[in-house]
Amino acid sequence: MSENLDLMSTPTLSSFTVYIIEDDDAVRKSVVMLLQACGYHCLDFSAAQPFLDFYQQHQMFGCILLDVRMPGMSGMTLHKKLIALGSATPIIFVTAHGDIPMAVEALHSGAVDFISKPYREQDLIEKLNDVQQQQQQLLELNQKVMDIKQSLNSLTDREKQVLDYIVSGSANKVIAIELSISERTVEVHRSKIMKKMQVNSIAVLCKKVMMSTGMSAPYSYSGIH
Repeated sequence: MSENLDLMSTPTLSSFTVYIIEDDDAVRKSVVMLLQACGYHCLDFSAAQPFLDFYQQHQMFGCILLDVRMPGMSGMTLHKKLIALGSATPIIFVTAHGDIPMAVEALHSGAVDFISKPYREQDLIEKLNDVQQQQQQLLELNQKVMDIKQSLNSLTDREKQVLDYIVSGSANKVIAIELSISERTVEVHRSKIMKKMQVNSIAVLCKKVMMSTGMSAPYSYSGIH
């Protein structure tokens, strides 16, 4: 059965959840039963405002299945409010045929997809499977970035300076001159950096550093450039 909406006792969600927002009770319960039978964790809402209240109190990981037309706050209005709040939770709109132009507009505003009523159950499941896979990949990427940042934070200030020059393509001789140290000392620093960053090539080192900053071009980690 669907979980009751209790904003005071509902725990913060840490697993992939489908948030179903649909004012038609029969339709909403049918979707919940379908998704739960497919192994999805679901929370359902009969209107947009209760979901918005819930969103403002909880961390969310999952996908929002949102009806376009509802009494009170429409799905489109809720989408705009979520965007204003900085929500990154993927949204799949459920539309009647006449709402498709609005759904297309929503896609341009950041929704991931829409599905038209009446829809095949398999179509909905496939779209949710795609979103779940993408979310899992994003989580894995975020974990990689966190691990890289932890490795970067383990570097000494001098190692960070040397790293800047390495990423910018400077040779050991140039680094030695710029930092007023011997080439041998540069080699020692480079070896320690490679070990701490768990890489065996400069190319992989540069890729990790750029991943940590979300950049695709050279950067300055220590701020000396």
